[in-house]
Amino acid sequence: MVLYGKSLLAQGVAHLLETDQSMEVTLANIDQEDPMEAILSTNPDVLILDVNNLKDMGGFLTRLLRGRPVMSIVGLDSAESAIYILWFQQRAVKDSQEFLTVMRDEI
Repeated sequence: MVLYGKSLLAQGVAHLLETDQSMEVTLANIDQEDPMEAILSTNPDVLILDVNNLKDMGGFLTRLLRGRPVMSIVGLDSAESAIYILWFQQRAVKDSQEFLTVMRDEI
């Protein structure tokens, strides 16, 4: 799923991905619909967004992270010519020793 607003970058990436027949690309315009509702209704494997739109999205990323997503999040930043990839894995730990083990061995 590609979230876009005023971002031509996100729309361009969506168009590029659509050229690959093995990918199903869904677009959600953050100016016209609730991004959380769009994500919940489509359950995407990957969420792509322009990080420069986050300031206009009213705590969206915080709400998304609290929902413990099982998806990769790709942030595009045209100002810095950078791509940020976040991958989440939910893991329950029993104690501080197990926490240290996870931090050392799995992250």
